[in-house]
Amino acid sequence: MLYTKISNYYVIIIKINEVSRGELMQTGRLIVSINGTSINQLQKNVIQHPATAGIILFNNNYQAFATKQLYDFISQIQSIAINSGKAHGIPIFVDQEGGWVNRLDRGFTPFPPYAFFGEIYDKELKHSEKEAGKLAFELAFDSAYKQSKELLDYGILNLAPVLDLDRGNKIISLMKRSFHHNAEICYELANAYIDGMLAANMPATGKHFPGHGQNIGDSHVSEPIDLRSLKQIEQNDLIPFMRLIKQNKLKAIMPAHITYPEIDAKCTAGFSKIWIEQLLRDKYGFNGLVISDCLSMVGAGDDSLINKLMHVLETVDVAIFAEPEADAATTLAILEKLAETNKAYMNAQQQAKYNSWVDATLKQRQVMGNSYTNTNLQ
Repeated sequence: MLYTKISNYYVIIIKINEVSRGELMQTGRLIVSINGTSINQLQKNVIQHPATAGIILFNNNYQAFATKQLYDFISQIQSIAINSGKAHGIPIFVDQEGGWVNRLDRGFTPFPPYAFFGEIYDKELKHSEKEAGKLAFELAFDSAYKQSKELLDYGILNLAPVLDLDRGNKIISLMKRSFHHNAEICYELANAYIDGMLAANMPATGKHFPGHGQNIGDSHVSEPIDLRSLKQIEQNDLIPFMRLIKQNKLKAIMPAHITYPEIDAKCTAGFSKIWIEQLLRDKYGFNGLVISDCLSMVGAGDDSLINKLMHVLETVDVAIFAEPEADAATTLAILEKLAETNKAYMNAQQQAKYNSWVDATLKQRQVMGNSYTNTNLQ
């Protein structure tokens, strides 16, 4: 490998014929966050740690209207990762759904929330049943495409879209994060949106399997319980997931921190082998990556963080521990404890799925060490 120093950053030049891409990619199983717009030594250690799978951004990593600052911040992360031996850098993620859930706001294009497309669909339906959805699908595609292109310019992967139904859940419905209350229409709009993402080369991550749309509580601050039967869920909330899985449109799926006692009374969906192995993988045929929702959420349970991490990694491929005000010392301690176990690193199958998921930013990560000079994004 040859490293070239440019403006205090590094661009890695890799001889692909000498080392395979699979060997170069990092293999950790925990995605974490780092606080602030600059990187101290402890945060540097977090980025370099071999058990770190990626970094997820929050709005405190970004100074409003300072897109150049964000580019340089991510460039620094990639430089640190590359020089620690992660030759392809490290994947960067964000929740950039549009509307209320935009971690990167002022200075980035303000795209509408998913509910906007559902509202357009309903207006079209009132006007003409035959033409219903034409404009809504076009707008969903265009919004997803432009947003994806904007994020990929920074080497960022979007954890989107939300596939939950608009059925009154506070964290979903009130924040307009659902495409529609009708499962069929939700699927059609999500399908158009994902087509836009894929046209831009952004992978789709469906959340929150098998559905967080019912009015049963917010898993960020409570431990919701959904009392419905599997048949009821399959005939409603699961329709968008099952259809998109069948079409091979989803690279990754994020389960909900919700307990469905008629299916598994002991575990929330993400911790449940019944939900993940027997249903998601075996019955519905999903062969992509499964990634947990954040383990700091109340819905993930009240066990210690390391115990929750050990438990969830028995079912999912990659876990998330991320908070806007993340303490690097705490994150590093968790990574160290994880590294002492046999669950810290991906196996070959998980690695292949992860590489496929994050491949969209591979080239951009390799050049992010270079100083940024594109005036169109300053």
